[in-house]
Amino acid sequence: MPYSRPAKGFSISLLIFLIITVLAVYYFMKDEPEPWPPGVLVDSEPVQNDLSSHKVFDLKGYTIVAKSKFSATARVLSAKKYFMDDGADLVPVDLALGWKEMSDSGVLNQLKIKQSKRFYFWKTKGSDYPVAREKIEHNSANMHMIPSTEEIGKTLKAVRKGDIIRFEGYLVDISNKDGFSRFSSTSRTDTGPGACEIVYLESLRIERTPK
Repeated sequence: MPYSRPAKGFSISLLIFLIITVLAVYYFMKDEPEPWPPGVLVDSEPVQNDLSSHKVFDLKGYTIVAKSKFSATARVLSAKKYFMDDGADLVPVDLALGWKEMSDSGVLNQLKIKQSKRFYFWKTKGSDYPVAREKIEHNSANMHMIPSTEEIGKTLKAVRKGDIIRFEGYLVDISNKDGFSRFSSTSRTDTGPGACEIVYLESLRIERTPK
């Protein structure tokens, strides 16, 4: 049998790997803007006003129960898009948001922050807390965002880490006929499962972005 020498050059699998690597590096750099200088960027807390009676309406096959009017100006600590999990058609983006001490780069530069599986996680880079632990926990939150219109949905998907955003809407519970249900926290001081806010957005704007 004659000897067959392998062809030289790139294999298709190597080429695909290189393309994916380049795209991943580009996306990572694109999503990591230059940090703000140290200092509190948002000095106000979210504002919540409980409704005297709940408002109920439908969107995309889900029943939405509005419990409180809710508005905030906040710094985006992390933004995570979801595509495949339950509720992703209604809640396409989660935002980890911070205000007061948790809008200060001097604090944030000493923390590692990430989002995964609809949760927001933080930990210190060193052995010490940059501020008291309760200030980290009470001045940041993971919020499941529901855009009420296509235009708000486009703005929501354009939000990036480091942006200062302003939004208004409702804290809501959601459910559908298939048995899916999720319930919004109505406190900024709780932690762990069930502590995330579910926000029905009536307005959203990006007020400032890092220079």
